[in-house]
Amino acid sequence: LGSMWGAVLLAVLARVQLSILGRHMYLHEGPKGRAAEGRAFEAGVQQQFLGCTETFGQQGVRLVVEVMQGAAKNTIGSIPLDRSFRLSETIGILAFVSSTFEADVSALGWRALLMGMPVAAEDPLVKVMVQELERVLASPGFDAAVRAAVRRAAEGVSGFVLEGFHGSPGALPFAKIVPLVSKAPQGIFSDPQAFVSMVGSTPEVDFLCADVYSTPPPAAAAEPPVAAAS
Repeated sequence: LGSMWGAVLLAVLARVQLSILGRHMYLHEGPKGRAAEGRAFEAGVQQQFLGCTETFGQQGVRLVVEVMQGAAKNTIGSIPLDRSFRLSETIGILAFVSSTFEADVSALGWRALLMGMPVAAEDPLVKVMVQELERVLASPGFDAAVRAAVRRAAEGVSGFVLEGFHGSPGALPFAKIVPLVSKAPQGIFSDPQAFVSMVGSTPEVDFLCADVYSTPPPAAAAEPPVAAAS
């Protein structure tokens, strides 16, 4: 489950970053691709902005897995391996572990988890985009998008667990359920492109990214027009 959460967070985070970057590139270069300020949107600016979340890819995913292991230990660590569970009970256990993890990780906040230490951006444009990303990560819309994407991914995990119950007498001992759950992410990650598409197709993720792309940050929206010289 930890790897599922980590993959979902990476997928949603990448969609948000690309939405922010895409809007700035469009406003900078114009609808026909001509640079508004006489120069192209520099590749270095793109790399700096996309790299501001590199810490999560290198360390954050491992932290997610560690927090998930703690959540599992605190919720199901005392269950005897010979105790049997029906499929519906197993799905309920997975949901309980996932909700416990969500409560534990919420204390960190999405911004702290996904971006790590504050980003010291030198380029003014990168700084603007990083600040905008921080606002999005702290918004209710991002939280709703992550929850919806996790539910979609969890459906895939449940599907693989269901296959493991085929041919069983209606219940399986916990000792057999644990490896089923451990192997489930391998199935949903076997086609990374399909996984990203599955996560990104949730209405909440689509709405969030469309809103981010079409809505400039508050500072830019509130900035008064420059008065014409008399």
